[in-house]
Amino acid sequence: SQSFAAPVPPRVAVSRPLVREVSDYETFEGRIEAGTPVSLVCDMDERAYLGLRRSAASRGGPSNAEAEAKGGPSKPSQPDWAADMPVSYSLADEADFPHRAKLKSVDDHVDPKTGTIRWVFEIIEKDKLAVPGMSASVKLITGKPHPAMLIPTSALEHDMVGAVEVRDYVLVVNEHNVVERRDIQVGKQYDSYRL
Repeated sequence: SQSFAAPVPPRVAVSRPLVREVSDYETFEGRIEAGTPVSLVCDMDERAYLGLRRSAASRGGPSNAEAEAKGGPSKPSQPDWAADMPVSYSLADEADFPHRAKLKSVDDHVDPKTGTIRWVFEIIEKDKLAVPGMSASVKLITGKPHPAMLIPTSALEHDMVGAVEVRDYVLVVNEHNVVERRDIQVGKQYDSYRL
C-alpha cells in the first residue's frame, strides 16, 4: 500500500501577544528625481491626504479653516501640520525603511486628472545606490508612540467566508493550557508582527 502526505506548514499557537510601543504610519510609493538636492516624489491619493490632515488636527495641528484664514499657500510649500513627521524610505530590494528623508514641499492642490497631491521629500543621506528614476517606498510616521498588542505574522490564520470575505484568526493557549481559536481584526504590520 502506498500513502501520500501533503506538506502542511505547522501552525503557531500564541500564548502571549507582544505589547510594545509603536507609532502609526502610512506608506506610499514614489520615485527618485534628479536635482540638488536629490528628491523623492510621491503622488498621494486624496483619501490618504485627508487621513493625514485629520491625524494632524487630532494632534493639535492647524485645521483646514485655520490654513485658509492665513490665505493658504499659493505654491508648493512645507505645511506646518506635516513638518514634524519623520520620513524614511526604502529602495526596491529593501524590506525595511533604512534611509532618511525630510519633507520639502506639498502641492496646494489635488491634480483632478489623477486624484493625487504631490509630496516632495529631500533625501538626507546621500545613498550611492539611489539614482534618478528609481522607485522607492516612503514611510511617514503620523502619530506619537503608543502601546499596542502585536502578534507574529506567522501565527495569523485565515478562513474564507463566502466568495470574498476573509476572516482572520489566531490559535491561543488559554489559562488551562488548551489551544482555542480567537477571531481577530488585523491592523498594520510592524516588522514581523501585526497589530
